[in-house]
Amino acid sequence: ILNNADNWTKELMSYVNQGEKVPDAVKNRYNHPEIKDTLEKETYGKCMYCEGYIGAVSYSHIEHFQPKTPYPAKTFEWENLGLSCQVCNTNKNDVFDEALPYINPYYEHPDDYFIFLGTMVMQKTGCARAENMKNQLKLNRSELMEQRKEAIEKITNLVERYKGEKDPTIKTMLRKNIELELGSDKQYSRCVKSAVEQLTGEKW
Repeated sequence: ILNNADNWTKELMSYVNQGEKVPDAVKNRYNHPEIKDTLEKETYGKCMYCEGYIGAVSYSHIEHFQPKTPYPAKTFEWENLGLSCQVCNTNKNDVFDEALPYINPYYEHPDDYFIFLGTMVMQKTGCARAENMKNQLKLNRSELMEQRKEAIEKITNLVERYKGEKDPTIKTMLRKNIELELGSDKQYSRCVKSAVEQLTGEKW
């Protein structure tokens, strides 16, 4: 896409500027298996918004951070592409408020804008951008909260063993095991990390 983006954009915008319908073959060039494969590898197959594994529940969608309908010139910009699940993609639709842009997890750190209270994601105090994104994408929908709960419960026994272990060698080993479970490749890793920090009183 990096090699072809300029030419593809020029062709697409020639239709837009003339008020003509853009052929599907022109506007959907970004939807290429190689592009999707690259995005899936970069994100470990997780939705850029809700952090769930996409393949387990639905088909992945190549997401345009700034929607391609109101922003056609950004259709093929690599920095504007991401991967999202079907539900987040549908909830987001073509809604994009330039005064309250969503948090782009590829270029911004979500922990600067969101906190987790148990299984619920909340915006930090005064962060209207995060509040807008949370509400529009329905990031506290019931199925997400249930899946976050399962992810937390999965690591709870390991955390309890870590907290109660007196032997420093075993405790170090347990900590490394927990850190593996908090890796960026794990779904809902931010939620689980927050829970582990609350349970242990330590930074992870």
